[in-house]
Amino acid sequence: MALEVLLSGAACLPAALRARQLDTFDQFGSGDCLRSASWWLCLLGVSTNYFMHGFIWNYSKRFAALCEKPPLKLLGSHPVDVFASLEVVAKLVQACSVGTLLGQSGRSAALEAARTAPAWCWAVFAGLLAAGQALNAATYNAIGNAGVYYGFKLGRTVPWCSGFPFNTGLRHPQCLRRG
Repeated sequence: MALEVLLSGAACLPAALRARQLDTFDQFGSGDCLRSASWWLCLLGVSTNYFMHGFIWNYSKRFAALCEKPPLKLLGSHPVDVFASLEVVAKLVQACSVGTLLGQSGRSAALEAARTAPAWCWAVFAGLLAAGQALNAATYNAIGNAGVYYGFKLGRTVPWCSGFPFNTGLRHPQCLRRG
């Protein structure tokens, strides 16, 4: 747990430093921002994915039953496949939510900030992106969609995996299966 907190903090540090350079921290906590409907709609759009995860985790039988009927049945033949498809939709909703909040001027400013970011920001970004995607690919390779998308709760057999990346000391969903 401590390692995860440390890694999460390290991942946020470059963005936080850059946000401080651009004087954007104060804007997100300002009253104007908190009174903005677009801010709350963005928050809802970004958090919807987490509500979905909570629902599927806590009500997996109900989710499986919903997957037997349209429109969810159109997304896959098994609840795990439906969940995987919903993840793609959720990521699109998240991206659109942030893009809508930013508006044209905000998107232009974000692109300009990225274009003018110092080399160290790009180096840290590239390193963290590469490490994250390596872990992501290794996880899918080790346990497949069934392991990633709560297959053991949705009726699929998920073999226990103790090799990479599950031997790195980071928590993973399969830990919840151990008694």
